[in-house]
This record gives sequence, C-alpha cells and structure tokens, in this order.
Amino acid sequence: HVEDTLEVKCNVENPVDCTEKETKYIEKMRGKTSEERKAQLDRLNGMKGGSMKPELKTWLVQRVRILQGLEAGGVPAEDEF
Repeated sequence: HVEDTLEVKCNVENPVDCTEKETKYIEKMRGKTSEERKAQLDRLNGMKGGSMKPELKTWLVQRVRILQGLEAGGVPAEDEF
C-alpha cells in the first residue's frame, strides 16, 4: 500500500512506469511554454488545500510532480505533502 501512494513511479524523462493518463498529460504539457506550465503549477498548488476526493487529490499530486519534473529538466522536486 505504501508503494501505491508514496512511491513516485512516473519519470517525465523516461515515462515507461507512467500510467496512460500521466503519459498523455506529459505530452500535453511538453507542448506548452515554460510560462504556461508555471501558471498551471501555480493553479494546482492553489488547489492543494481544498477538499476533494482521494483519487482527485492523487491526480493533482501527480500533475504537480510532472510539471515540476518538466520545469526541472526531468527531476521532480520534493513534494510538500
């Protein structure tokens, strides 16, 4: 169970362990400018404190990590959760 929730399996540079949903999001965000990705990251970070279903919260965290990975050149930043 710990591996399912805490282990980061998706790497933006080598998306072999990413889900189909994550892979599609990576491709979508690679087509955006750095400014657009940062704006999306700011938007998602603003949603972190909100109330949402666990699966939506998980997807939010996955998107934040993907965006951080793209902005950092493939190395996701540590999450604040």
